Amino acid sequence: MALFNALPADLLSRLFTKARTRELAAKTELFPAGAPGDECYRVEKGLLKVSVISKDGIERTLSIVGANSVIGELSMLDGRPRSAAVTALTDCRLKYISRVEFERFAAQVPTIYKHLTKLLAGLVRDTDSSVAAGSFLSNEGRLAWAFLKLAQEFGSNDGPGRIAIRLKLSQSEYGSLAGVSRENASRILNNWMRQGILSRATSHYTILNKGQLEKIAQI
Repeated sequence: MALFNALPADLLSRLFTKARTRELAAKTELFPAGAPGDECYRVEKGLLKVSVISKDGIERTLSIVGANSVIGELSMLDGRPRSAAVTALTDCRLKYISRVEFERFAAQVPTIYKHLTKLLAGLVRDTDSSVAAGSFLSNEGRLAWAFLKLAQEFGSNDGPGRIAIRLKLSQSEYGSLAGVSRENASRILNNWMRQGILSRATSHYTILNKGQLEKIAQI
């Protein structure tokens, strides 16, 4: 959970009322890890990935964000460098505000800090869940956990018991999101399709058996 995403809708709308617009082409980096963090962005259109790269040069996708999500707010709040890179997966339209603009708004609407205090607790809980999934689950469990998170954020009803995840992601990108190699992700996904847990259309996966994925993810 990104911090600002859970702000009351009316408060978030007011915060970005005077925001400027930025267009970002697919495969373009919004900012790299380690960059100064003076702005935060609200996604109006498109998909972006948040990722880090290990010392060995292996990329790990931390999350996929879409329309109405806010990214970059933590660095804007604490003034520290970006902890991860953000790259557009599709053409994107973003609204953004600076730290100065946020502080000006907060001075006028100080109740925003009350909301942020509560939301920080939720962010810590989500982080704990992610760490636990990465530390204790098998490759199959981590991939199941990643699919369930995507279903929660991007899934749509596709018939009785069916959840379509209409994201144009490769098996490698799904694996990166779960911390699983492309080869292992491909093997697991193919097994799930044979077992009737997933199906795949031309450009997306559909969950056919959410209960089985939850068992695999130990939820």
